Amino acid sequence: MYFTPVHIEPLPYKINYTDRLFLMGSCFTSHLAEKLKYYLFHTDDNPFGILYNPASIELALNIIVNKKEIQASDFFQEQDIYKSFYFHSHWADTNLLRLLENINTTIVRVFNYINKTQWFFITFGTAYVYELKQNKQIVANCHKQHPQKFNHRMLSISEASTYIEKIAAHIYRLNPQAHIVFTISPVRYLKYGAHQNQISKATLHIALKEFLQKHPNAFYFPSYEIFMDELRDYRYYANDMIHPSDIGIEHVWKRFCETYFDAETRKLMNQVSEIQAAINHRPMFPDSKEYEQFKQKIKQKISQLKTQLPQIEKLDYQI
Repeated sequence: MYFTPVHIEPLPYKINYTDRLFLMGSCFTSHLAEKLKYYLFHTDDNPFGILYNPASIELALNIIVNKKEIQASDFFQEQDIYKSFYFHSHWADTNLLRLLENINTTIVRVFNYINKTQWFFITFGTAYVYELKQNKQIVANCHKQHPQKFNHRMLSISEASTYIEKIAAHIYRLNPQAHIVFTISPVRYLKYGAHQNQISKATLHIALKEFLQKHPNAFYFPSYEIFMDELRDYRYYANDMIHPSDIGIEHVWKRFCETYFDAETRKLMNQVSEIQAAINHRPMFPDSKEYEQFKQKIKQKISQLKTQLPQIEKLDYQI
């Protein structure tokens, strides 16, 4: 072994295929959600787009849990595009009425989903926030507005702790028995320097530690520590030398699986992976008898798994 292994506290609970999972936070959350969806877990993630700081994540959950109706006044118009400081830039449109309908429909859909969700995964990327000068609102996205519109500052440990408590309160209000797993993104935010990034991450770590000591049904997954210690090599990073590479993500996913899935669930995951790989195979001769027989074998495997894994039926339509 050529690295320092990171100890992960064993959990009293495991995720299985009947559970619902909801993920919210930084881009690292999206990597995890992609893996869960590939293996056909009931998963929803980042309905408002990627969010980086505890304040923006708390606001998003507040909107969902209270089913707040977004109004036209929550958007601003730049040229002919409507945008909101509440949401990521993929929630932008030239048609305001269509945008409002889509976002409010999404809020109701996500509320109905998380109302029955057992597992919540929250990933914090940074303690830095951008705050509108005119009203002190912390924004989820600056939408490339002029920097003079914002105050850029770091949340204090006390502020970060308060937002984390509110995040948990929103979740426990819907499901007092929910399991919440927090993690800190291994992505370094170097725009303002390596030292400031360390202070930001430390703020999140301390705030989370204070919270976890008071909440035994909440947990911490050390994705940050895994990257800093087990993957202390730039081959585990993408070309920008900041974001994780596919190999790095795969290693963290392996550690995640060891922590959250029992042997029976991992066995089902292997079967799903085999079927997914077969479906993604691109034949040289798609109209051949050999490929038709190949497809029938896949359909047979899917049929055999339906009792244990009803959601696998969706793969039947991809063949």
